Amino acid sequence: MPVEKIEKNTDKLIRNFLEIEFRVRPKSSICLVCLHEDEVVAYDVAEELFERFPVSMLRLFGQGRRNFFFDEKERRFSFDPNRMFNTFSLTRSQKLPINIARTVKRGMANPIMSALDQFPFLISLHNNGKTNFSLNTFAENPNAIIIVKERQKLGDFILTNDRFFFDRIKEKCPFNSALLEYRCETKGSLAYFKKSHFNVEVKSRCSLGETREKQLDMAEMLIKLIQNH
Repeated sequence: MPVEKIEKNTDKLIRNFLEIEFRVRPKSSICLVCLHEDEVVAYDVAEELFERFPVSMLRLFGQGRRNFFFDEKERRFSFDPNRMFNTFSLTRSQKLPINIARTVKRGMANPIMSALDQFPFLISLHNNGKTNFSLNTFAENPNAIIIVKERQKLGDFILTNDRFFFDRIKEKCPFNSALLEYRCETKGSLAYFKKSHFNVEVKSRCSLGETREKQLDMAEMLIKLIQNH
């Protein structure tokens, strides 16, 4: 299976702490994305889906943590890779100086976005163990539409910016879902720069096996839904 190298296009500073695994399956329309290295279940699920379906896969790693840390001129900086796709977000929410934010955006985010541009559909896999991120996060957002299904935990849901597939998920899937079409570029998330982006969000359980089974079921059904549309 072809493994494309993106690191050569990244800034030298970035290459000191970042590794990118990018496995491209020819003619695949879907790419699975794992941005947080500490979300080990999400990566394990992506590995299995990659073996079973005609999809590609991108993973960031290098430090074993959710955020990336690096030192520059005797100062330590950190940022969430899911907030790096906009300089404004890196300076405001991640508190990076503007010169460092521009380096991260140019030297890390841009090569990744360029590599992912070939895929019509992106599926980001996330495990929410230490955060309160759930459907309640969008409860007071006037731009969001939320669907809660019976016997489903609020921390398990599919978030998308694609209304067509949101309607299909709502109709055909037994899982919670949320639609957020408003593209606020200042958020810095990959979702705001890619049409037809999906987050498969699963709340971590006490049992890793249970978390894995839930995320695998959700992502597998989503892939089949996209492939059969």
